[in-house]
This record gives sequence, structure tokens and C-alpha cells, in this order.
Amino acid sequence: MSYLSKIENSRTEATPEVINMLCARLGIQLDGDRDITINEKCEQWYKSLFEVNNRAKITTDYEELEQLVGMMRSDSLIMFEIHKIRYFLVLGENEKALEQINKLNDMSKSFDNLHQYYWYKFRGNYNYLQGEFSHAMKMYKHAEEKQQNHLMLSEEEIADLQYVISVTHSKLRNTLESIKYADQAIEVYRKYYNFFRCAQCHILLGISYRRIKMTEKAIKHYNLARHLGEINKNNHIMQLTNQNLGYLYTALGSRKRRLPILNIFMQMKM
Repeated sequence: MSYLSKIENSRTEATPEVINMLCARLGIQLDGDRDITINEKCEQWYKSLFEVNNRAKITTDYEELEQLVGMMRSDSLIMFEIHKIRYFLVLGENEKALEQINKLNDMSKSFDNLHQYYWYKFRGNYNYLQGEFSHAMKMYKHAEEKQQNHLMLSEEEIADLQYVISVTHSKLRNTLESIKYADQAIEVYRKYYNFFRCAQCHILLGISYRRIKMTEKAIKHYNLARHLGEINKNNHIMQLTNQNLGYLYTALGSRKRRLPILNIFMQMKM
């Protein structure tokens, strides 16, 4: 019974042998190969929602999964429905995301811990995009509580939550908290060589250190972000870094900074 309880609360994963025995006991016929294929497709699609490299493929995969909905197990179906919120936000269809939130709201109380984790996180994403930063933080903190409840989440998933919490703290001007969560996230992104997210964390840290008047640290992080942007040839990162450096040097108002300011604004125009 204790083992079954761990399975039900997502504290462990049942082996294929155990799943087969449970299905036999319950009189359920399970097409294992089909379920594995669908679950793999779902997992790939979920991952693509965070990478957002190819929106056309994300949409194509979504439409394919929509056709397979009737063959999904109930837990897989719930996870798919929750990830629709993220999908609509990626496409910029915020009204559809809100409709999906309202659709799932009544049944959310019956979600298990893993489902609730994504439920709160994606609701936080929606609130953030609506400019409702305090409410977004409340949702992210609920997700963090679920994450700390022995959920089987990847390090990169946990880092993603830490990153969005850091960004939201920055919006709320909770500078020290923003630094704390950005430092936690960047450690994981370095480990997995996710240079884009590393650069984003460096920009966040640069903004935070500028706000508490630690100018040299701010410049250091901005320069690291720009270096990573150059390595990845990411114009967005380089432009964002240059804008923040320009703002910092302008705020300093030092004659010694005039040349760097000119160089930065010249780069922004190029």
C-alpha cells in the first residue's frame, strides 16, 4: 500500500511490470506501445513550448496530438490540457489561454501535485504577460511549493521556474530576491550549456546590481551577457545588453564614460 501511495502521489514511477499487474487486477487492457508513443510525442511537444524555436512545428505537433486525445490515458490528457495554456501564450493568443484556464478551473482541485505544479506555473505566465506581477508571483510561489514536494522534475525545469520568479521579482523591485533566484537558475544553465538563458540571467543580475549601486558588478554581468550574445550571434541579447549598458553609463554621468556611451549607441544603430 505504501508503494501504491508513492505512485499515486508522483513520488516514484511504476515499472512496466507493476503497471501490467495493476491493469490485470483492474481488468484493463493496455496497449503499451501506443501509450509510450503518445507520451513521447507529448513530452517532445512540452519541451518545444519552452525552446520556441519553430512555432510552425509546435502548431503542427499540437494538431497531431489533438487527433490522439481520445487514445490518451486520463493523466496524460490532463497534462496535455494544462500545457495548452502555455501553447496559447507562446502563440500570443492570450484570450484563448484565459479560456483554457477557466475551462480547467473547476477541476483543478482534483489535480495531483505534478498537474498542480504546471497549473500554477502557467497561470503565473498568463498573469505576468497581463502585467499582473503580484498575482503572477503568488502563482509561481504555489508552483515552487509543489516543486519542493518531491516532484520528479528535471533540473532545467526547476531552473526555468527560478528564472521566471527572478524576472517577476525584478518587475516588483524585489532586488535581492531577484539576485537570489537568478543565481540559482544560472548555475543550472551553465551546467547544460544553455548560453541563451545564461545571458538572460546575466542581464537580470546586471539590472539588479545597478539598482543597488554596485556598478562594477552590473557592468561585469552586462559584458558577460553581451559576450554570450556574440558567441550565439543573438542580436536580441546584444541589443538588450547594449541598451542596459547605455542606460547605466548615462545614469553615471561621468566624463570618463562618454566614449563608451558613444560606442554603445553606435552599436545599437548598426
